[in-house]
Order: sequence, then structure tokens, then C-alpha cells
Amino acid sequence: MELRHVGKESPRIGARDIVTGRARYARDLKIPRMLYGKALRSPYAYAKILSIDTEEAEQYPGVESVLTYRNSPDWEEGMLVEHKRFLSDTAYYLGDAVALVAAQTEDIAEEALGLIKVVYEPLEPILTTADALKPDAPELYMELPGNLAPTDVFENMGMAFTDMAYGDVEQGFKEADVIAETFSSVESGQQPLPPEPPGVIAEWDGENLTVRGSMSSPGLCAMQNSGHMQIPITNMRVIAPYVGGSYGSKHFSSCGSIILYAAALAKATSRPVGMFWTKEEQFAAQTMRIRSTGEYKIGLKKDGTVTAVQGEWINESGAFSGEQCLMVGVGHIAQAIVAKSKNADVRTKIAMTNRMPSGAYRGYGYLENTIHICNALYKGLEKIDLDPVEYFRRNTLKVGDEFFHAYMCTGMVEYAGPDFVKALDEGAKAFGWDARWKGYGKPTREDGNMVYAVGMGLAGETDVGEQAANENVELVFDGGVKVFCSITEFGTGGRDVMRKFAAEVLNVPLESVQLSPSDSYAAPYEWGSTGSRTVFSVGTAVVQAAMDAKKKLLERAAIVLQRPPEDLETRDGLIFVKDDPMACIAWVAAIGFNQSITGVGNFKGVFNVGIQQAQFIEISLDKETGKVEVLEQLCSTDCGQVVNPLAFKGQLDGYFPGIDMALREETVWDGKGRMLTANMVDYKTRTWNDLPKHDRVVVETPPQSDPPAPFGAFGAGEPSLAPAIPAITLAIYNATGIWFNDYPISPNVILDALKSKNERKG
Repeated sequence: MELRHVGKESPRIGARDIVTGRARYARDLKIPRMLYGKALRSPYAYAKILSIDTEEAEQYPGVESVLTYRNSPDWEEGMLVEHKRFLSDTAYYLGDAVALVAAQTEDIAEEALGLIKVVYEPLEPILTTADALKPDAPELYMELPGNLAPTDVFENMGMAFTDMAYGDVEQGFKEADVIAETFSSVESGQQPLPPEPPGVIAEWDGENLTVRGSMSSPGLCAMQNSGHMQIPITNMRVIAPYVGGSYGSKHFSSCGSIILYAAALAKATSRPVGMFWTKEEQFAAQTMRIRSTGEYKIGLKKDGTVTAVQGEWINESGAFSGEQCLMVGVGHIAQAIVAKSKNADVRTKIAMTNRMPSGAYRGYGYLENTIHICNALYKGLEKIDLDPVEYFRRNTLKVGDEFFHAYMCTGMVEYAGPDFVKALDEGAKAFGWDARWKGYGKPTREDGNMVYAVGMGLAGETDVGEQAANENVELVFDGGVKVFCSITEFGTGGRDVMRKFAAEVLNVPLESVQLSPSDSYAAPYEWGSTGSRTVFSVGTAVVQAAMDAKKKLLERAAIVLQRPPEDLETRDGLIFVKDDPMACIAWVAAIGFNQSITGVGNFKGVFNVGIQQAQFIEISLDKETGKVEVLEQLCSTDCGQVVNPLAFKGQLDGYFPGIDMALREETVWDGKGRMLTANMVDYKTRTWNDLPKHDRVVVETPPQSDPPAPFGAFGAGEPSLAPAIPAITLAIYNATGIWFNDYPISPNVILDALKSKNERKG
């Protein structure tokens, strides 16, 4: 079927506003009588507040309110066991807020912070998971014994499994021809760093709270934060203007401190209060990628069959427990790369420390676990001398395969596709893998001190259909269409997708379709743009709503045209008889003047459609300096159906943080819990001008899901980061003959390893 809008390029919603500067972001919003809030932050990673004197700050001209633990609401954060008071008599990480100021201007608020006198009793901080899990370690929260984040609460709710066990692991290892084991660490604390730091404005109207700001998921934000503030979700309205990037870090679910701070000050002053993090605060006090270690053991037959997987995956929550449990649940989906094993036993722990909280970031949990698993898997593949491409060709999930799904469902589910082998093969062919791959521990070529080698990786997850979605579509008598959907635009083009889906179903020009604002009060409750669910979950509900509205439209038109609804069709605001196009009426004749028709869509969620990506990478390695350069990267993926071609390309082009996580991005702390790299100079992220040669191969195979994906589309962007890390790890091994399992793999680490290797040879 030829599609009119889906898959065709079109001007992006709001594009002209963005490029001309008319787009309004959180910082551009001004509310009458608005005050500005600032947070005083602890200089210690762990400390008791002995005294706090705010009198001078309260009397400073222009200051309207100063809050501390003594006069602030009794609100607590934490998922789902609340345990951290948002303003406490204890600071739990360096940068934790200990006082809040609301003032007429930001400068006044900043000056007032300097007038607050705090006497601390520094405590010995817990800075590693190993220290947190020691039997004699002090417990940070009495609600979390042993410094362990809760996990059984989620399982009892049917939300996520943080442990994964099925089959007979001992028997599986007995059946293996080879067994590989490894320990790896992903503790670099990667920063999401969207261009726009977080910013919100909170305003109370009696018991109702309105929050405006840079939030990517209004529904999820309202659900979590209304609970923290002990108000009904219907009493919290969330409005998102343009959002300057998110990368997972701005749905503000379990790490919504900025919302609680602004809301508390707004309640205290009875005026709107805006709080806007600086870049330094975004770096050092918001959230970063979860940090973890993995100890894995994998059994393999000579044909590449995985007979058993056993592992311990320990994650660092940071200063309070948020959505890390859900991240671990999603992380088990990384097990899909060894999913055909009938035997698995992977245990996890989530430890509390006195470092900045970890939270959502693109590759939500499965990125980290993919690294840990592949570090063991590739060592096993070397033992049986099986090309990794051939391994994945044999072991990627096929339609009908059963696999363990650990997130939002219970146990084994049947995979609905798409089969990834075609995309894998086309990617390998485009990269020239067969000619460039020389075997494990073998470079492609050498030239003096320069060694050239290739590697590949594969990663993905199966939560693209997660969570229910509710959307409405209204047909207006003049031929216009309104889509009531609260998803936010933060660079991915999700709102354009919904406009195209509605226009496609109703066969109208894109210009006829308008979307409601990203406002939790302007549309049915909607979870939001998390987990790559926008296209599949939200899109399915929009398509259902448009089809429901179309059905009602044709039923009304059938009365006027004296033909059954199945004989009718609609295009461009007209309804006509299929076999007699001249017999037609305008929508207004069927709808009625000054009236409208509303269609309702509801999607319950599916958890068996996979979003995967393979990456093929070539590196150069200088044996004199240890420097690694990525010379070429090619990704191959299957998205079901491309909806917005240019936006889709941009999603795939966002692969490079995966490369940098492997090679350069690292958050550094000192021994007191102070972050030493909270700026764009010391934190070594790549710029656009420093990107390697990049290409992409795209296959479009609709999944066999029930219900079907909307127009066969289900997304492809999120896995862009994850495959690069195992691919680079393998390439460096091929260049040096040394496995590196701690990240980032910096030049000095490579040089030290090469030196040790040469000394052993000598």
C-alpha cells in the first residue's frame, strides 16, 4: 500500500521557530509575579547538619522565603520505598541541597545563599559499592537495610525482576564444550548532558500544582512527583514547552528534586517560582548513568549454542534509590543476545553510596549489561573460534522464540520480531566484514607503530511497546483534525510521527492536523516518551483513535449518502462513494455545523517486539602513545518502517556517546566524593567536528505483534550507543592481544598493558 505521509520527508513541527529563535524553552517562560529559586548545596559527600542559621538571608532585600529541613514540607523521594527527605538534616552527597531560597531575581537568590551559615559534622562517606556492601558498613537509610535498594517491592507489583533464574545452570555448564568467565566494570559515570540544563516553574492554585518546564514525559513526571508531595495525580498539571534534549534524563520520575524544590518554594511564597540549574549543577547534582560491575560465566557448545549463563551484576544507585530497579529489569533484556540458552541464573544488587544519584540515560540498563555479557561471550567465542557475526546470526531471536522478559511482565514471552538476521547480514556486507575480519587477536593490518583492527557488537531491548497509552483524535466540522496527545518534543520528532499517523489514517494533508500542547491536562493520561515507546505505544493509540473517529464519520455519512459505511471513503475533508467518486459530501454534512467527532484510542502494551542494532567499527591504535582512534563506524538496524527519514537519520547518528564511553568519557571523583570533572573542559566528550566516518544500513520489516505496530513502525534510535562498547573492546583486543574490561579504555591503560605484555615476553 502506497503511504501518503509515513516515510516521506516533511517540514518538522516547530522547525521554523527553533531555527529563528522564536521557540520558547523553560528559560524563556515568564509567569506574572514569578520568583526565582536557588539551592544551597552541601560541600560534603556525607554530613550531619549541626546548625543552620538563615536569619540574615531571610532579611536580605528581595528575598521572599528560605527553606530548610526545619520549615519545609514533609516530602520524601525514592522509588517505591520513599526514604530520602527532599530537605534533610543530613547531606547524602556532595551537592545535595540543604537550603532553598526564593527571591525577586536569580542574583538576589544567589547572594542570599552566601548569607546562610551552616555548621556540619562531616561523616565518613561510602564511595564504592564494595564499601556499601560490607557487613559492618554504616546504613545510610533505616528504610534500606544493608544499603540495598528495594527489589521485591517491584516484583510483588509485577513490574520488574531484578534477578533472573530459569532452567538448570549446573547441568548447562556440564553440557558446554567451553566455559568463559570475566569480571568487568562500567563505573565511568557517563553524563547525559542535554544542551539545555533542567529548568521548571512551579505554581500552586489552592491544592492544585502546575509545573512548566523542560520535562520529556509529563504523565510519568506527574505520577511520581504527585506521590512524593502526597497529592492526587489529577491535582498536578505538567506543561512542557520545547525541550532542549533529554537523552533519558528529563522525564524527572525518580530524580525529580528540582520539581520538589520549586514546588516547596511556591507553596511557601504563594507565588510561582522558577528554578533553573546551571551547567555545573546539571553536571554534579542532577543524575548520571548507572555505575556497575558484572561477573559473568558463559557455557558454549562448539556450534555457538549457549548452554548456560551465570552472573552477578552489582549496580551503584548513588545517594538514593530511584528507578535503578527498573533499569536492572530492562537490563536483563540484554540477555536477548544469549537468549537461546535454556539455563540462566543472574543475580543483581543495587547499592546505596554517597555519590550523585544515578538515573535514566539512553540505553536504560541494557547498555551496561550488554557490556558485561559480551566481555564473557567474546572470550568464549574465541575459544571455539566462531566469528561474532556468525554467532549472532545463529543466536538472535527469531519470531516464535521464547525468551525471558524481566520488565513489566512475568517471565517467558514469545518473540514477535522482527528477525534481525537480514539487517545483520546487510550491515556486515556493507562494512566488508568478511574481508576485514582476520580472527580473534589478529589485526587487519599494521604500519609501523600503527595497528588497524575491526570489531562488532549487537545490542537491543524489547520494551518498545511498554506501558498503556491513551490518545484521542477529534474531527472538526470544517475538515480539521486535532490529536490530543501530551508527548513532548525534545529532538526525536515524536510529535511529527503522531501527526503523520493521524493524517495517514484520515487521508488528509499534514497541515490539517494539529496536536494538543504537551500538557497533562490537555490530553488523556499518557506515560510519556521513555523506553523508545513513543512510536509503537503512543502511535498505536493515535492510529486507533483516528480509525475510531473515521468509523464514526463514515457511519454518519452513510445516512446522508444512503450507502453502507463500507462503501465509503474519505480524503481531504470530503467523503465519497468508492465506486462513484462524484457522489461526495464535505465532512460538515456528516458531522454537523459547529460539531465534532471524537475517536478514542487505547493501547495496553506489548513486550515482545525487539529494537536492535549492530555496529561494525574499525580502529587504529598507536603502540607508542596508546591512543585509539575510531576510523569508521557502520550501524545496521531494522525499524519496521521509517516514518520521519531525516529525524531517523539523526537518531542513528547519535551513536558517538557509546564510542566515547568506551574510550574517553569519564567522571572523576576525589577521595572525598567531590566530582573533579564537572565542566566541559575536563569531561572529555566528543564534538561534532571529531566524529569518525559513519554510515548506516536500514531494513524495514514489520513485526508480527498483536496488535500490529502502527504502519509497521516501532523505532530504532535508542540502541545506537550500546553496540559500540563491545565492538571497540573486541577491536582493541584484535589490535593488542589484550582484553580490556574496565571503561573507559584510556591510552595510559593501554600503554601499561602493552608494557606488561612485552615484559612477560622478555
